[in-house]
Amino acid sequence: MYHSRLDRHYIGRMLVGAGLIGHAVFLPISIAGTQIALGVAAVGLLLFPPRPFRTPLDWPVFAFVLIAICSDFLSPYGMPGLAAATLWRAVLGFFIVAHGLRLANDPRGAAIRLLYCCSASVAIVVWSLSCNTGPALTHCTHWACARKPHGSKRQGCRDALERWASSRRD
Repeated sequence: MYHSRLDRHYIGRMLVGAGLIGHAVFLPISIAGTQIALGVAAVGLLLFPPRPFRTPLDWPVFAFVLIAICSDFLSPYGMPGLAAATLWRAVLGFFIVAHGLRLANDPRGAAIRLLYCCSASVAIVVWSLSCNTGPALTHCTHWACARKPHGSKRQGCRDALERWASSRRD
């Protein structure tokens, strides 16, 4: 798509898209990366807010926050410190993702693509852990263990399967 001029709506949509993709990719890896990506998406939403600015879950989320605040007031231990106030991050994250998906031309397709990004990130983390730390999370497929040297404590999966096949079972 070529735009002759960069208006704030186009920049806002691009920031929201980049922020949501970053959020989906960093979700299983890094809290800081997730929050930075949500910040990028929030800036995009400020530049191009969807109309009307409400979701079907506004009232249930408001009731949940109200109950959480009331439980803090009624607690015999008193109000927690500001460092323990983490509910606002989850609530803002929900609203940023919900409104960001509304800006997409195909919200359902955008949600599916973001789910693919998140699941691909999880798969990369699992594969990386299985290759570098030793647990056979991929259940001894050759490609996951191919990088392990044959002289180390953790032999390759092919050698492990050969030892198992040649072992004596009584």
